[in-house]
Order: sequence, then C-alpha cells, then structure tokens
Amino acid sequence: CQGLESLCLQGCTAIRLTDASKTALRGCSELHSLSLAGCKQLSLQSFGGVFCKDSFSNLKHLDLRDCDRICDGCLRHISNYLHSLESLNLSFCISITDEGLVAIAKGLPRLRTLKLRSIDTIS
Repeated sequence: CQGLESLCLQGCTAIRLTDASKTALRGCSELHSLSLAGCKQLSLQSFGGVFCKDSFSNLKHLDLRDCDRICDGCLRHISNYLHSLESLNLSFCISITDEGLVAIAKGLPRLRTLKLRSIDTIS
C-alpha cells in the first residue's frame, strides 16, 4: 500500500489482524490517518504485531473509538511507537484506565487532540 495516506476500516466488527494483514499494514509507511473505530476484535495481541518499532512513523491521526478490547497495554504500545500522533480518539474504549492515559501523556509529545467520551474507568 505504498503511497496510501488514509485508511478507514471503521465498523469492521469481525476484522481480525492475521500475520498477513499485520505485515500488510506495517508496509503502509506513508499512512497519516488510520480509523479502526468499532473494530471489536482489536486487542493487545493485535497491537503487538502492528504498532511496533519503525511502523507508522508518519501516522498523525488514529481513531480507536468504540474498540472494547483496547486496554492500557495497547496505549503503552501507542505511546512507545507512534510518536508522530497529533490526534487520538479513545471514546467508548471501556477497558482503559488512568494508567494508560499516563503512558499516552508521557509518550506522545505531539498529541494535540485526545477524545475520551463515555469512559467510566478513568477519573
């Protein structure tokens, strides 16, 4: 997917990141915007193979809204590897806590927009 700058997989509730799809996504080095909103199968295991060193170095906008299985471990992956992020939508991600938000705050110096709508697990 060389040259691809924006990818929207929003609402793909059954999407599972296989090894092949993880490799394909990591090859999208010019991606600036990625929406995985509503992808209910995303989990910490998925993140380990996609958001890693040297992947998505140009990503500025990430939408993970309504991904129930996104957890603090996922947020640590994001903060460790997606240093170019300027906006992050975590609304309705009901499994994250203050611990994950601390990781985001410390690891993403360029972050300008953080959406946290309807998350009862943070203070």
